[in-house]
Amino acid sequence: RSDEFRQFREKYFARIARNERREARENSDPAAEMRAKLENAEKLQKWMVAANKVVFKKGLDEAGKIAGLVTLGFTEGRARQILTPDSCNRIGFAAYQLQNNNANIKRMRERVVVLDAKAAATTTETERADGIRIVQNADADRLQIFFPSKPEVETIGKLKKNAFKWSPSNGCWQRQLTRNAIHAMRQIVPS
Repeated sequence: RSDEFRQFREKYFARIARNERREARENSDPAAEMRAKLENAEKLQKWMVAANKVVFKKGLDEAGKIAGLVTLGFTEGRARQILTPDSCNRIGFAAYQLQNNNANIKRMRERVVVLDAKAAATTTETERADGIRIVQNADADRLQIFFPSKPEVETIGKLKKNAFKWSPSNGCWQRQLTRNAIHAMRQIVPS
């Protein structure tokens, strides 16, 4: 009985944690979070570039470079570590670190644009003469197809082949709202 209680207790607390994560996700603003990450990455890029300028400045001895790095906000220990060659005999921030951070900055800028577009999107609903209702649900980020009755086996096969899933809770076929989803919907349910 104690094992049953322990299992029940573990499942109970796991369920509570899962619900808290879900609520935090629902209450968060992904665009604002991405903007904050982007801002931090841009600051880091400027910081690394400024540090490399100090490290590779001609005419400065090691003490001068350490002093320059300390004025940028590094600790003296971290400044010495930056000036110590790594396994490939590189000092300062390696080129790959700057390139990776720049690539991440570019990716985050593109993601912010996508998130802003999703936030600005509105739900649209189209009812066709044959009773099929197509909903571009921006709130749920889903393309939903409501049929008046169960579709033919061939149509169900096309839906499944194009990543549409039956949603019993919504009573429709749906998939994530993307341009590919809209294109697939037009192929399955032509106008």
